[in-house]
Amino acid sequence: MAKTGNLQKVSIREVRAQIIKAIQAALPQSQQIPDPFQEIYGKKDIIAPPYDLDILGYKREEASILERCVNAMEVNIHGFGYNLPPRIPEEEAKAQRTEIEKEQAIARNFFENAHPTKTWIRLCRDLRRDYEYGGFGGWEVLRNGEGMIAGLEPIPFASLRLGKQDDAPTDATLQVIDHIKQEITDITYAYRFRKYAQVRGSKIVYFKEYMDPREMDRETSEYYKDDSKPAKPANEVIFFGLPTSVDSPYPLPRWIGNLPDIVGSRAAEEVNLYFFKQKGIPKFLILVSGGKLTQSTIDRIEDFCRESLQKPEDFHSALIMEAMPFDAPNSEMLPEDKIAPVKIEVVPFAPYLKEDALFLNYKKECRSDLLSAYRLPPIIVGLSDDYNRATVEAAKRAADEQVFQPERDEFDAQITLHILVRGLGLKLIKYESRGATLSDIMLEKAEAITLLAAQGAATINDLRDTLGKLIGKDLQPFEQPWANIPISIIPMIAMGMGSPGGNMSPEEIEKARDGMKLIESLREIRRQLIS
Repeated sequence: MAKTGNLQKVSIREVRAQIIKAIQAALPQSQQIPDPFQEIYGKKDIIAPPYDLDILGYKREEASILERCVNAMEVNIHGFGYNLPPRIPEEEAKAQRTEIEKEQAIARNFFENAHPTKTWIRLCRDLRRDYEYGGFGGWEVLRNGEGMIAGLEPIPFASLRLGKQDDAPTDATLQVIDHIKQEITDITYAYRFRKYAQVRGSKIVYFKEYMDPREMDRETSEYYKDDSKPAKPANEVIFFGLPTSVDSPYPLPRWIGNLPDIVGSRAAEEVNLYFFKQKGIPKFLILVSGGKLTQSTIDRIEDFCRESLQKPEDFHSALIMEAMPFDAPNSEMLPEDKIAPVKIEVVPFAPYLKEDALFLNYKKECRSDLLSAYRLPPIIVGLSDDYNRATVEAAKRAADEQVFQPERDEFDAQITLHILVRGLGLKLIKYESRGATLSDIMLEKAEAITLLAAQGAATINDLRDTLGKLIGKDLQPFEQPWANIPISIIPMIAMGMGSPGGNMSPEEIEKARDGMKLIESLREIRRQLIS
C-alpha cells in the first residue's frame, strides 16, 4: 500500500519462493528380450513354461535376500565334498574289499574328470543354483564308444524347455537296486519318455530323456524306429526338479509364492535409491526478507546444488550469497533509516529429514517370508546380530536336520542310481554327500564313544566309521585280529598277558598299542569340544 507526503512511495513487500531442482536420477529400465522359444511352442511337442524363465533368472540380480538363500543351500548341501562308502552289508563288504576299492577308484576318476573345466563340486553347486532359482536343472550326458558315461555338461535352466510325454510307453531296460537281495537287478519298464529342447541364438537342439533306448535326431527330434542311427544323434539329459505345478510339467521354485515380496522389496530399494539421489527433502531453505537474491546468486546456488553437493570432495565448499532490497532502484528517494535491511537466513531442514531409508519394516517382513519359504534360520544367511554359540549351534542343527540333510539324501539317491549304477555299472558302492560337522553332535558322539570304550563294549573297528565322520575321512576297518577284540582286553594284550583266541605276534601287539593311542585321541577330541 502506497503513501504520499515527504515520504515517497514504498513498494509492497512480496514473498517469493523458488525451487532449485536437483539432478534427475533415472530409474533402471528393463532390458529383457523376447522368449526365444516362442515360435516352437506347440511344435515338436515342446511345452511353454507357466512363467518366463528368463525373468526368474533375472531375480538373482534383483533380490539380495534370494541370492543369500540360494547360496546357503548350495554351500551347505554340496560344499563339503562326498564319500563313496560300501552299499552292501559290512560282512559282505569285508569279503569284497578289493572289488569295492576298484569301484571307488572308477567313481572318483569319473567325478574328478566329469567336466574339462569345472570340478565335481562346482558342477553340483551350479546345478543347485538352477534348481533353486528356476525350480529345475539338468546335465547333458556324454557317453563314450562303449556306451558308458564319460562326462557331464550343465544346461542352464533358462535355456531348457520340456516336451510332452510320449502317448505310448516305450520298453526300456533299467537297473534298479534290490534292497532285499542287496544286488542290482535289470528290469524291463514301460515308460513314457519325453524330449527336451535348448535354444542358443537361432539354433535349436533337441535331447532325449535319460535311459531312453531309442535313437533320436538332435536337429529334427525325430525317433528312429529301426536299428539305423541318425547322422546327428541326440544326447540324453538327466533332469532334476522340484514338485511340478498343477497344470504344467515344469517344476516351480520354492520362492514362487513370494514373488510379490521380491518385486516389492526391489521396488522399495529403488525408491530409496531415487530418494537419496534426488535429495527428496532439501537439507536447508534460504529465506530472504526485505529484498531478493540477485540472479547471479541464484545461478551460483543452482550450480552448487547440482555439482558440489554431488561430489564428496566438495562437501565442505563455501557458498557466497548476495541480495538487494526490493526498493534498491528507488533507494535515493528514501531516507537511509527508512530503507528496510535485507536479511538472508538459511533454515536447516534436518528435523524433517528421514533419518534412514523408507519401507524398512516392509523389507524386513519380505525377508522373513522368503526365509520361511526356504525354512532357513536368519543366522544361516547372515541376518542375525544377536547370537551366541548355543543359539548358533541350535540354528545350524535345525537347518541341517530339516533342510540340508533331506536335500542331500535325495540328491545322493539320484547320483547313486543314475551315475554309479546305470551310468558306470557300479554295484557295490553308493554316493554320500558330506555335511557340515556340528560341534554339539560331535560332542554327543565323542561322549558315546568314550563311554563304550570305557565299558569295553566296542571294538576298534566298531568305532572306525564314527571316527571317520568326526574327522571327515572315509576310514576302512582294520583287518588284524586285534581290531575285532573288545577294547577292554587290549591293555592286557599290550602288556603281554596273552589274548583270547590265540597268541599274537609282536607286530600285532604293537598295533594293539596303536589302538590304545586311538582311544586316547578320542578322549582328546572330547576334551577339545567341551573346552
